[in-house]
Amino acid sequence: MPEIVETVQGEGLHTGVPSFFVRFQGCSVHCFFCDEKDTWVRRENNSIEIDADEIIDQLEVMNPLLKRVTITGGEPTEQNILALIERLQAKSYAVAIETAATGDYTQQILDNKDLFVTFSPKQVYSPSSKIQDERIWARADELKFVIANKEAEEYLMQVILAKLKDVGNKCPIFLVADWYNQADCTAQIVELCKQYPGHFRMGFQLHKVLQLP
Repeated sequence: MPEIVETVQGEGLHTGVPSFFVRFQGCSVHCFFCDEKDTWVRRENNSIEIDADEIIDQLEVMNPLLKRVTITGGEPTEQNILALIERLQAKSYAVAIETAATGDYTQQILDNKDLFVTFSPKQVYSPSSKIQDERIWARADELKFVIANKEAEEYLMQVILAKLKDVGNKCPIFLVADWYNQADCTAQIVELCKQYPGHFRMGFQLHKVLQLP
């Protein structure tokens, strides 16, 4: 069973909106700046064999009025979660996913047209972690990119902007500072937003600032 918490979204277009977070273990990306390294290892009690109805039962016990779920991790596309997503949607939940699109189940996820997709590309930080389905560039409803060094800025300008332009996706791009180097990375993001108005938005991690779950 994944970890389930009731909180508010701390990032992106839905900042401040109440949501359940369903957090799966297991991630092969291993970004050096990751502040959730305990999610890298898939635990025995977090099997990919997921009982969707058991999860929904728990959500309804926690708050039957809340009908928004954000699926995250770890890297959720490394889990076979399509049945869970479809079951949630059948129960009238609005479902979002936060992903680097590096898992084997990326294609299944992108085929679901009602899913809100937050794409967080990590190739510049983990070159061995290949994006599994290039449709993610067109499918993303918003893009969140962590700025942790100058190399990230080059990837942002040379790859991310080019890929989105090629597919005609004008989704919002949120730039988020490395949590462990806030001052320098925040200054870098401010300069990028000033130099390229209309391209980028300052991204926040409100849940961390407010110490929410």
